[in-house]
Amino acid sequence: MNRSLRLLYFGNLIFSLGMGLYHSFIPLYLRSQGADTVVLGQYSAFGLIVSSLSYFPATWLCNRFDHKHLIIAGWLMCIPVPLLLALAPSWHLAFLASFIFYSSYFSNVALQSYVIRKAEPEHLSSAYAQVFSAYALGNVFSQSLGGFLLEQRGYLTVFLVAALLYIVATLIFTQIDSAPPEHTGPQPRGFNLQLPKKLWSLLLLFCFLQAVAMMPLDFVVPHLKDRSELDTAWIGIIGSLASLAAAAGLPLLGKLADRIGITRTIGVNLILTAGSFALMITVPGSIGFVMLAALLRGSSRSGALYTMSLGSSCEPADLSNLLSLFGLLSGLLTAIGPMISGVLYSQNPDAPFTVALCLTLLSGLLMLRFRMGAMNNRT
Repeated sequence: MNRSLRLLYFGNLIFSLGMGLYHSFIPLYLRSQGADTVVLGQYSAFGLIVSSLSYFPATWLCNRFDHKHLIIAGWLMCIPVPLLLALAPSWHLAFLASFIFYSSYFSNVALQSYVIRKAEPEHLSSAYAQVFSAYALGNVFSQSLGGFLLEQRGYLTVFLVAALLYIVATLIFTQIDSAPPEHTGPQPRGFNLQLPKKLWSLLLLFCFLQAVAMMPLDFVVPHLKDRSELDTAWIGIIGSLASLAAAAGLPLLGKLADRIGITRTIGVNLILTAGSFALMITVPGSIGFVMLAALLRGSSRSGALYTMSLGSSCEPADLSNLLSLFGLLSGLLTAIGPMISGVLYSQNPDAPFTVALCLTLLSGLLMLRFRMGAMNNRT
């Protein structure tokens, strides 16, 4: 990786250290403030909807402003989020913090485009996976530390440390090279929906797969608390194991996708995800199997594969538009899952994982037989 990509890696690492301290524990924090499981589902759905809508200006911004500046702006917006949570007198204010945090997702398109533009084309998948594996690596340490701090010092300390780490990450991003917009000619005012039919099919397929795999994930921590009867320190360790698997697995997945194809790799990932849900349902009281489920869940994250596939399927000037469309559509579709899961969880903690198990297993088997063919040609 070149200097800018290395800085992005370390900036992402520091940012994930801060976010990992508290983010997975937000469901428990909201429950401690009086929220029920239906509210937890609404909270997750709200964040996904806000993040989706933030992609509306993303293409417009990427076509007009330096991607470096957009990345910095997005990360600056995250700094007050843990401070708002620390001051929240009830769970209602957490929705404002969520609005600010997920509104910053407009900068994700700039970040993804930046990596794709700066990486060498023949090593795109592995370079992209390596940069974004920093999120998982940061969570390896931060979730365990966050669980320990919550047990010893409480939420206030966790939120303050997270804000400090957000500041450090933002300062690192100020040191990357500039990346002026590549779009030439008339500037579009919105999304360009004139995509080839095969590309539309690929886009909608990935949106559906992402929604299916993410459907119950916001209830993993409550499930560990309610069904596995773990305290926050143990929950942090379990989260760290999942992040360790993601950090180790994502670069390998990138290399595997370069060798056997992205669609087959996605199929394997979905089947691993189904396996993790099956373990959570059948043996929630076994700490060994709970750890194995975390390892499977962490090693089977396909989001980067979807982005890499879409990025290799279009012209560079159309990249920000395509990634913005994916962020918008996948977020809106994924937002349905937590609301359904919240209702299901209120009836039976295993119910959302059972539904997701069936859907991910079927999707994974179908993806093993799927062929993209000409979809990766930029036509």
